[in-house]
Amino acid sequence: MHDARIRARARGLPRAFLDELTRAGEDDASAQAAVAGLVVLRVVDRWVAGGCPGGFDVVGAMAAVSAVDAGQPVKALLAQVLEAVAGGGPGAAATTTDRLLQYGRALELDAKWSLALAVYDSVVSHAGVGSSDAATAFALTRQGYCFRVVGAFDESRGAYRRGQEIAQRAGDLNTALLAELGRALTEAAQGTGDDSESAYRDIALRAARAGLRNVECRALHERAVLAGNRGQPLESARLAYAALERCDVPADRDSILNDLGESLRRLGLKDAARDAFLVLSCTASPQYTRWMAIIHLMRIAGEDGAAAAYRAYRRDLERQPLPPQLKIEMETQSGYALRALGMAPAAGRAFRRAISQATEYGFTSGLSELRRALAGGWDFVPSPPERTPRDLVKIVKALREMREATVVA
Repeated sequence: MHDARIRARARGLPRAFLDELTRAGEDDASAQAAVAGLVVLRVVDRWVAGGCPGGFDVVGAMAAVSAVDAGQPVKALLAQVLEAVAGGGPGAAATTTDRLLQYGRALELDAKWSLALAVYDSVVSHAGVGSSDAATAFALTRQGYCFRVVGAFDESRGAYRRGQEIAQRAGDLNTALLAELGRALTEAAQGTGDDSESAYRDIALRAARAGLRNVECRALHERAVLAGNRGQPLESARLAYAALERCDVPADRDSILNDLGESLRRLGLKDAARDAFLVLSCTASPQYTRWMAIIHLMRIAGEDGAAAAYRAYRRDLERQPLPPQLKIEMETQSGYALRALGMAPAAGRAFRRAISQATEYGFTSGLSELRRALAGGWDFVPSPPERTPRDLVKIVKALREMREATVVA
């Protein structure tokens, strides 16, 4: 039965990788990486279906990995997967699964969510043979996130629900809480969450009691995002900084810093916000976060009256394969930038595109803001405060120092 399930999944596996090959082109370095990834997943499927025997033949697959450009970060990860398969031994299955999960995370950071979904699906399909309950639950939570990014909300909720159930059975409170938080975020994105603030607060409290700093950090971050969406930028900045102080994960720090920058912009601390976004545009690990930082820089350029800079940022973003949520965000922030530049008709067109895309992709939670923006209201350009709030002074100073150390002025 397990073998049949793996073979059935493998027949559907190439789709995401073949789509990547079509997009990349035959000579593109990412095409070689996609070929190697597909070959490695096929090998792992056959290995698990055969009972994870030692000394499994991976020579052909290793040749495909060797052909990957040395500049592709996934090359080493794919080689490590094959080394674990070939080595065998009692811990081979766990090692292989761990390296597959690292491969999936690397694909996420490179904004290749459909490929990451296929990798996590491989881990989930091996549950009970090649994958532990902990690994399966973690893979499902990552699938939940990837599905949410591309606007597949039903699939996202389902993945989070399954991940939470498996984690709870395994006594893995960390992953169970992350899955619960992820499902709350998906419901909020679709506009179906009853009380997101209460859910995030409860998860943060339970995580703090259990000493799970990374979960507490993420829940605090989501409270910061929610406060910003409710027009409470000072509270958002304070919560974001509290999350930043608890954060040990570089990719999470990047995301928090992005939202902290937006809160500072809304408070009128534009220089500090620009510092945050410039740092992120150069150094953020997730491609998603780098794109978001550029979107914010585009908005600030419009507010500064720098039309040429606005157009340059916009052209750069239009060349990128943005996911649905960022397409909506790009049009939204373009609308505000164009309004600040005195180009009201163009701003209206941008807001209409954002509304159309939000409706098409099912991101309904932001529609009310977009309709207010189209009518000429909501997000005004704030004036710099006469005095920076005392508890934000150290944040502003830290961001300036980060920018000076990272960006050539």
